[in-house]
Amino acid sequence: MPSAAALDGTEEHRIRLTLHEVWHRAGDPRAGAALIEAHRALMHEADAITDAALRRSFLTQIPENREIAALSAGATTNLPASDLCTSELIKKA
Repeated sequence: MPSAAALDGTEEHRIRLTLHEVWHRAGDPRAGAALIEAHRALMHEADAITDAALRRSFLTQIPENREIAALSAGATTNLPASDLCTSELIKKA
C-alpha cells in the first residue's frame, strides 16, 4: 500500500479509494486493509479542520471523501463484502 508520504501532493483519498475498489473487485484480501487505511487517512486530515462547517463539508461534499466514509460505515455495520463496493452502494441508495 502506498505510504502517506508517497501520496503527498496528490489526490490521496481518490487514490486510496480506487485501490480499495480495484482490490475488492479482484477479490484481493488487501481490499479491507486499503479501506481501513483510506478512512484513517481521511479522518486524520478531517481532524485537522477546526471549523465544524468546513469539516462537515470536507467529509460530505467531496465525492471520494463521502464514498470512503460511506464504505467505512458499511464495513462497521458488518455488511456482506459484496456490499462494500462504491458502485453497489450507490445503486442501493
